[in-house]
Amino acid sequence: MRRRYAVLMGVLFSCAGAAAGRVSVSTALEAQGATSRALRFLLKRQHADGSWANQEGATAAVVLALANQPQAAEPGSVEGALRKGLRFLVLRAEALSIPVTEPESLRGDALGTAAACALALARGEGGGRDEVLGRLRSRVLAGLDVAAATAPPGPAAAGTAAETLALQMRLALILDALGATDTPAWVPGAPYAALVGLLRRGLPPGPGPAAGPEADGPPDGKGPEDSAALDLSAALALRGLLYCRVPAADPDVRRLMARFGASPPREPLAVCGLAEALTVLLWDAGAGDIPRTMLPEPMVQVLLASQQGDGGWSTDVPGVGREQATAAAVRGLQVLVGPALCSGN
Repeated sequence: MRRRYAVLMGVLFSCAGAAAGRVSVSTALEAQGATSRALRFLLKRQHADGSWANQEGATAAVVLALANQPQAAEPGSVEGALRKGLRFLVLRAEALSIPVTEPESLRGDALGTAAACALALARGEGGGRDEVLGRLRSRVLAGLDVAAATAPPGPAAAGTAAETLALQMRLALILDALGATDTPAWVPGAPYAALVGLLRRGLPPGPGPAAGPEADGPPDGKGPEDSAALDLSAALALRGLLYCRVPAADPDVRRLMARFGASPPREPLAVCGLAEALTVLLWDAGAGDIPRTMLPEPMVQVLLASQQGDGGWSTDVPGVGREQATAAAVRGLQVLVGPALCSGN
């Protein structure tokens, strides 16, 4: 029997919670077709060893997308690909022997593997669940300590777009891994307080009321890579602060929301991050007015318009391939369209 996974710290939708952000029936149907094409794109690109792009990070992203796919969507092929991908990640996670005091142990692939394996193992995949989960959580906590010790002392506005993004992507993976290994998930505590501090120190520049004068920073980079990196950094920072239970009225949260007030991001990974942030905002009575550009309909339209003829998505984010971009787009569609299907709109 197929297992159902709750992706990203057990954030589940209900009809009542979705009422504030519905998409039309026609958009939902278009999104279903786009997801089916994307799944075919991803399934064709899985390697014999179960990986995508021979990378733990890309494989983790695809596994998380496949794990949250409803059973009715191509069940046989998705189930087989998911199990192969999980085996690859479990073997890689078990093979990780780099001491957590070494900077190389904080590379994104290692933490991505930890997050994906923790999500899988927490729901019954593989043997020795408690022992493996304990090792993964200890590794991630140690990584958080090193990240806190090595992060820049002030806001990342003084750094490059690539440096800002590297920090936010690392923190996003740590957050996912911590949430996946919590029992119950999503319990505030000391690790999350440390994460909030790091998230605030790594905020990208952007418009809106900043928490301090130093937070305004320089304008976005002019090139597409800088723009994509800063959009993704802002989306991940917003998602991270909200997942750590920072109130929606917080000045940093409002400033990050204001960044996307004029139009949704064009970067599929950033849309995915905003979609996951929206799941918290829709439940927060103090969220106030959410910019229309952050509601499901316009964000789904951005993803639909940017899908390529072969079913995949591309990205301008340096170091991220099409497999990972496509997995992020699928996850974004899963989050944004799921409430609309539930509401019967």
